Amino acid sequence: LMATAYYNLGLFCSDMSDFPNAKDYYFKALALFSELDDNKGIAGIYVALGTMYQSLNKTEKALNYYSKALQIEEYVNNNKSYSSLLSKMGNLYYSILNNEKALEYYQQALKITEKLGLKIQTGSNLNSIGTIYSDLKENDKAKFHLEKALKIAEEINSDRLKGQILINLSMLYATNYLDYTKAYQIQKQAIQTLRKINIPS
Repeated sequence: LMATAYYNLGLFCSDMSDFPNAKDYYFKALALFSELDDNKGIAGIYVALGTMYQSLNKTEKALNYYSKALQIEEYVNNNKSYSSLLSKMGNLYYSILNNEKALEYYQQALKITEKLGLKIQTGSNLNSIGTIYSDLKENDKAKFHLEKALKIAEEINSDRLKGQILINLSMLYATNYLDYTKAYQIQKQAIQTLRKINIPS
């Protein structure tokens, strides 16, 4: 319980951008989780540290902690957490414009989420992959993945995911296909979808 309490204090401090204290609490929690051989707790601390360093734009440190967590999740065969971490690493590589590495991690995550039947995560990974292909001007691949993601979002009635995908699909038509009429129609659909969940347009 003490380890969890320290972990929670770290999260609170991190949310308040008090990163020095967050780090201190995380390492106190890490020491206790390590004494207990609690792999789940240790992995959680590594993810929290990775997230903290990512918010500080310290990419190398963030990747280091995400990689440590990834090794643990693979070891304990926690496929859901493993796929989530792969997506996080994809996000991080995408944020530093390393599309090749981002694509690699998203595709690994996609294989697992599809196998586990995790619909929203699958849709999110497909959306991310489609966006990268759009950036790379591989239009057919981008369209295929975004439309597949859109179908899943509609199946599970996720307006948030659907709105994100529609925005990306609209940009694909505008930027790559130069079909501004189609882009306009899709963007209007995105706005209508996001209004349902009170996201300002």
